[in-house]
Amino acid sequence: DCNSCFRCHFNYITRSEPTSTSRTSNDNMPKAEAKSKPKKGRTEKKKKDPNAPKRGLSAYMFYANENRERVRNDNPNITFGQVGKVLGE
Repeated sequence: DCNSCFRCHFNYITRSEPTSTSRTSNDNMPKAEAKSKPKKGRTEKKKKDPNAPKRGLSAYMFYANENRERVRNDNPNITFGQVGKVLGE
């Protein structure tokens, strides 16, 4: 067995020794009761501040805003989704 190829590794894994079915003394012992954790109530989501500053635009959004009208003029029957696709090309 070289253990470097899949076939040898698979043969090594699938080859198993028979396990004993005898019971140990721990099998007859009663199981300890699990301690339950106190349940926490749902925390309320923080309310978003409407006066908070907005995040800045990405470079792509600056590009898209400048070129959206040109794309619409070049393709008058283009849909909204297709405008984004053309701008992304």
